Amino acid sequence: IAGEATSALFDFLSKELVRKEEKDKLQVMAAKAEKERTKREVEEGGKRQAEELLRSREDEAFRQITRMNHAAATTYVASIMDKAIEKIVADIAMKLARGELGESVKGNEDVEGGGKALVGDFLQPSAEAIADKNKEGETDARILEAAHATMDQVMKDVTVNS
Repeated sequence: IAGEATSALFDFLSKELVRKEEKDKLQVMAAKAEKERTKREVEEGGKRQAEELLRSREDEAFRQITRMNHAAATTYVASIMDKAIEKIVADIAMKLARGELGESVKGNEDVEGGGKALVGDFLQPSAEAIADKNKEGETDARILEAAHATMDQVMKDVTVNS
């Protein structure tokens, strides 16, 4: 009887030892996983911070380039307008010198007309693009309206036939 009790005790203790060893292994694995997760979070945080810094630098570069392009475009348009005005004034001066213009009022009309023509030529492509977009929008609206009408008719037919 004492041998059976001792045997059962040793059996119980060996099973408990195996459970404890498994538990310790699981705790070690959990600790390693937690360390790895923390390490990855720190790395990802650093990457995110670097990406945000890079993005802010790129945004600032874009803003500066946009400002520079705007300034260059403004200067370019001003230069074109100055040249056009100089040409118009030179033409008027030549006409006055030849005696082709009787009044200085006509010269003002030519300058205004030339300026209007210059601005009109400059804005024409934009106006055409806007008109094209409006036509596309109207076409899309008509197609959408036809699709809605067709769907309404199909739904009416389905409800009537059911």
